[in-house]
Amino acid sequence: MEFVYILTIRTFNEVEVRPKPRLNLIYGRNGSGKSTILSAICLCLGGKAQVLGRSKEVFDYVKIGKTEAILEVEVFVLDQ
Repeated sequence: MEFVYILTIRTFNEVEVRPKPRLNLIYGRNGSGKSTILSAICLCLGGKAQVLGRSKEVFDYVKIGKTEAILEVEVFVLDQ
């Protein structure tokens, strides 16, 4: 995965995550947005909102007070 871009989803106004090769950790206090990053990745890759356990509707992931959110994940497949 090259990067994850999140705009107005749950706890974030805007964030860009750029994982490095091999092992990456997401850590922080409760409510800091760790699950939000993982949810954004899952939704971008075709996952269903019901599977994430937070809501049955994708719109419920949009930040309160906003009418839309933008999620973008860029994935590269390496030839082996």
